[in-house]
Amino acid sequence: ERNKIAAAENGNSLRVVCSFVQVYKEQVLDLLNPALPNSLPSNGVVRGLKIRYSATRDFYVENLFVEEAADADHALSLFEGGVRHKRMAETRMNAASSRSHCLFTLTVQQLERGT
Repeated sequence: ERNKIAAAENGNSLRVVCSFVQVYKEQVLDLLNPALPNSLPSNGVVRGLKIRYSATRDFYVENLFVEEAADADHALSLFEGGVRHKRMAETRMNAASSRSHCLFTLTVQQLERGT
């Protein structure tokens, strides 16, 4: 089927994982898991995720939620769900402005047979 994540030509399997972040007002927000840790505390201040660096991982977002996509439709539904969680604030120039940047990431991994 067209939407299934196919096996590689050499018989190895493929794994696709997704993540979706929004950088809004200098905060990194997880759009696939909006409840943690960027929920509003009692003082109403948004707490975003932290960007870290390590020599083994380079730059990464700490505690970022990733979900494995079973097929193309699942990946699309993750994207659409994340878009529904975007934070928006209108400006005088644009009533639908998000004033942010979003990054939807699909990571494709080839797994050798037997793993």
